[in-house]
Amino acid sequence: MSSSADVRWLPDKAAVLAACRGSLPYSNPVLTAAKALADIYEAGDNLSHGIVELLSNDRSSDPDDVVKWAEFLSWVVGRSRSDLIRRVDEWVELVVPAAPPSSPMHPRTVGQTIDSLAHMTIRSFSAFANEPASAARALHCRLALLADEYETLRRDVSAGVRRVPAEAVNTPRTRDGEQ
Repeated sequence: MSSSADVRWLPDKAAVLAACRGSLPYSNPVLTAAKALADIYEAGDNLSHGIVELLSNDRSSDPDDVVKWAEFLSWVVGRSRSDLIRRVDEWVELVVPAAPPSSPMHPRTVGQTIDSLAHMTIRSFSAFANEPASAARALHCRLALLADEYETLRRDVSAGVRRVPAEAVNTPRTRDGEQ
């Protein structure tokens, strides 16, 4: 392989954002994972609204049972996210030559960054339908910043001038990069 990866192996931010909104512009494991991560976040939002509605409308439901069920679903979702993040990171490791050890290290893996983009995409588009315009605009600006962060990471990793952590941590980072 050449000294830098073909940037097509790591899709640009426009393709990733399209995948997060449900449209795969072309076949690529990163885009497939981005779409699946966004689907998980969207399903989680729908589930959260459903649980709140259930608890507020159905007084016969035992809140402890609902909480246990929600915790189980949260565990399943966390496992699914971890698997998808790991797949992206394994793909990057396969197709992108390692940067020299002296290259600066990015704080997150490509998979974690894609996970953050998927989450913020769902939050941002949900906000336009459910929140005041100012809150929706703020989330959309955060999405744009995350997309720019991904684009810079993609370019730097593909050019071999930035390293990413060797493996994703067991617990995926949240949309803001916290664990």
